[in-house]
Amino acid sequence: MRCEFKECVNLPLAQARYCWGHLADKEAYIAKLAEAIKKGDALTGWNLQKVVLKDGHLEKADLSKANLSQAVLAGSHIFDSRFEGADLVGTDMTNCEMTHCSLEGADLTKARLAGARLWNADLEGANLTECDLSGTDLWGAKLFNVKLWHTVFTGAKS
Repeated sequence: MRCEFKECVNLPLAQARYCWGHLADKEAYIAKLAEAIKKGDALTGWNLQKVVLKDGHLEKADLSKANLSQAVLAGSHIFDSRFEGADLVGTDMTNCEMTHCSLEGADLTKARLAGARLWNADLEGANLTECDLSGTDLWGAKLFNVKLWHTVFTGAKS
């Protein structure tokens, strides 16, 4: 199933008929997404590719195996959330608060997490290829079996 916009090759967002680029009412979609998270709905496997949710609140969200590729979550509060096996390729998560998050097995290739706080986050088995972790606070983070290639750790601390 593809986005219903003429000749678009992108997949539609979860619970929508269009991709982010062709979605007419982005604010209503973000409100619907925020309500689902607030209610504790499982968003496992949801397609949220390229969604813009700057300074959002994703506390205790279950986004395991979700597609958040190229999404913008910069400045968001993402406490106690699950992104296990999620596609976070190219996602902008700069300055995010991600304490106690599970990113086990997530693909963070080319993701931007500069200045993020990943206290006690579980990144076991994550792909951090070309990921920007500059200035990131990794206190207590689990980095077992992560894939590192051209990963930027400049100014990162633990």
